Amino acid sequence: MLDFHSFNAAETFLNIVNRSVAKALVGEGLCDDDRWLQLCLDTTVNTGRLCRDLQPWPDLLRPIVCRFLNARRSLDRDFIASQEILTEAIKSRKRGDGNVDILQWLIDRHDGTYDEAGLQFLTNQTLFIAIAATRSTASSIVNTLFDLVAHPEHQETLRSEIRTVLAAHGSWSLEAIQGMKRLDSFIKESQRLHHHLLRKSSSKHTT
Repeated sequence: MLDFHSFNAAETFLNIVNRSVAKALVGEGLCDDDRWLQLCLDTTVNTGRLCRDLQPWPDLLRPIVCRFLNARRSLDRDFIASQEILTEAIKSRKRGDGNVDILQWLIDRHDGTYDEAGLQFLTNQTLFIAIAATRSTASSIVNTLFDLVAHPEHQETLRSEIRTVLAAHGSWSLEAIQGMKRLDSFIKESQRLHHHLLRKSSSKHTT
């Protein structure tokens, strides 16, 4: 007899995506820093909480109410900690370095001055990209998997396409992924049907 248990799918994939995004975002070293990973995750989660907590309030009052919300205080605290971590990484680099990550791209397009305002700007941009990439990707994965479970009639069709494309290309690659037209269509339809925010009501899955 199978032993069924519940797990929070949104939280699980948020952690997975957070770690995956980190390498592309800040490169080697920081991508394995547990403190940095936790700050990115906390910032992503608290941004969602802040948006949710502000929804009941009229637009005119939101800038005022925002200052007193716990999620906003947490974001301010995490921003300061993130800037402390990024400052060392930023000052160890210069424009034109060969690092293949988004932080280097931001540095290359910055004016090159690392005063307080410059460091705040780079930290803000880095965290903004982390939030956008992590939440939207995790949300897309969770919703797609739930839709696949809800519509099992599509499962074998997608499996067959993936097997065929991988056999033709030999392994996973950008070209192989571009050839998975049915999978791409299924994911896009799932994204069309669902809101981009991860909702608590849909985060529980039994397996």
